[in-house]
Amino acid sequence: MAQARAFEAGARFALVEFTVPLETALERCRARRETHPGDDLTPERVRELVTGFAYTREGLLVDGTEPPEALAGLLASRLAALPG
Repeated sequence: MAQARAFEAGARFALVEFTVPLETALERCRARRETHPGDDLTPERVRELVTGFAYTREGLLVDGTEPPEALAGLLASRLAALPG
């Protein structure tokens, strides 16, 4: 649905899904606990999301533990290759 809306608006659309190991997700959750606006983002909820999330595999599945510079380069090259 989002992809169709993007195309209708003349925009390009890319589905990018990030994956990280459970321990990384829990560390990130603890690190931003005081500043995250969602009060439901508990360690238990993070554990549920990481272990039970159903990736679509329709887009780009990215290792979210890679350094930001590497991710930026990967995403830029993938986005540049999109039609339109």
